[in-house]
Amino acid sequence: MARKRTRTGQRAVCERFVEECDVLGLFEYIRAQRVPLPPDVSLGGLGRCIRSKARKDLNGLSEDIFGAILGLGLNLLLRCQMYIGKRLEEADQCAGATSPLIPGDLIEQYWIDRAERIARFCAEMAALRARVHHLNGIDDERGDPNTSRRRPCLVPAMEDGASEAGSSAGAPRKRRKCAGAT
Repeated sequence: MARKRTRTGQRAVCERFVEECDVLGLFEYIRAQRVPLPPDVSLGGLGRCIRSKARKDLNGLSEDIFGAILGLGLNLLLRCQMYIGKRLEEADQCAGATSPLIPGDLIEQYWIDRAERIARFCAEMAALRARVHHLNGIDDERGDPNTSRRRPCLVPAMEDGASEAGSSAGAPRKRRKCAGAT
């Protein structure tokens, strides 16, 4: 009976995340559960949440996805670097007056190669995220100016007339700050 209540509670929490289109919140909740969720709750709910977030805010979804990918990659990179640092520290302590060697397990078990691949992956994902962010910005600028995310800042900043074109000297401080934001 308690197990059924737990699953009902898990299902309710997952449904709340789906309704809010909180992809990262749902992903984190699923990952943090100590007991496995039923597949229809975890995978089905996650899929519905992703599709609904994509319909409502595709740019936000891409930010969420890149955040999750980069977070995982940086976590793995940090763990590799900590292990490599620990092994190098141990080698330094054993070297005495001689120059310390690189521990063999770092090379034989591919720890250095692994750290390099993860660092390269993180750099590629960061570059891809920047390109997607740039393209999303271009798409916003091409779209309907009434629905563009930048419209609320740019239009009021330019509505004071042509006398201020090219100069922010006469613009109120708030408008200058908003017009310069990206």
